[in-house]
Amino acid sequence: MNKTFKLSLILFLHLITQANNFELTWRDMQKCYTLLRKETNGTDTPKKMLYHPQWQNFALKIDNLINGKPNKHFLKNPTIAGTMVRSGMNIGQTYETCFLNQCIRAETRLLLKKFNEPSHLGLPKECREWQCSSNTLGQLFYAGRILERMDHNNIDSIIELGAGFGALAHIFKSAVPNINYYIIDLPELLAIQYLYLNVSMPDEDIHIHTQINSPDLAKKGIHLIPIHVAHKLNLDTSIFISNFALSEATYYVQELVAQKKFFNASMVYLTGQLEGWGKFGFEVEDQVFSAVRQQFDQVTCQPFHLLLSSLKSYEIIATKM
Repeated sequence: MNKTFKLSLILFLHLITQANNFELTWRDMQKCYTLLRKETNGTDTPKKMLYHPQWQNFALKIDNLINGKPNKHFLKNPTIAGTMVRSGMNIGQTYETCFLNQCIRAETRLLLKKFNEPSHLGLPKECREWQCSSNTLGQLFYAGRILERMDHNNIDSIIELGAGFGALAHIFKSAVPNINYYIIDLPELLAIQYLYLNVSMPDEDIHIHTQINSPDLAKKGIHLIPIHVAHKLNLDTSIFISNFALSEATYYVQELVAQKKFFNASMVYLTGQLEGWGKFGFEVEDQVFSAVRQQFDQVTCQPFHLLLSSLKSYEIIATKM
């Protein structure tokens, strides 16, 4: 057997193994999703209190993807790409690149450089400086903003409300491996996150919770928590994060987060829509801003750079003394 043939055979077998592993992970994701949907449908909380009207529409389309055939390029699905995956490099991304290259400490930059964007998921590497997609550049920006305000040695856990397909969790677990990361989201989103994180971080423990059980929540890893049980979640966390999710949530969810005092976080990092964003009706309620001012000693609130247009958005960074 010549060397070239042997290498080709090894590559072929590797690709076959990868394909089989992905299909198994996809089936596991479907099983988890079925369980999550069953539990959510069985809750006393009406669906309209958990799903913003726009997300009811999105969830139906994501449901079709989840229940379909295994799709390695699931991030390119129109609904996923349209709601969770940013693309293109423009003035906003120039701002983010400048921040990451020029405005953060060397220590923070080294932490962020521990993350490697998975190449097999098909996102184009649009940012040359960080060898990543435009979407990941934005997530690295979020992480950089947080790590510049919070010493990574003081982070033991993070709660993220609404996590897209899970990229920020991947970044933080790469940068600060020993933390526990909790994601609160809708069943459809948790299923996509379960798929992405298992494919991208095969050695990481991913826990799905249909009920709140304290011993299970203490296990190391990434925890996926459906929104319908979030009111039972009694965790104190180092950081609470929500990027363009809290403002896309219902009044009930926003009120829940405010009443929970952001799970007694030492720091919150929030970005989101203002003034409804036209037909979408995405809007953060006043009680969220009031809760931030009441719970934190140092609060910075400023316009966010995501879209430089008539669609206004905000960034809040708040910390306790």
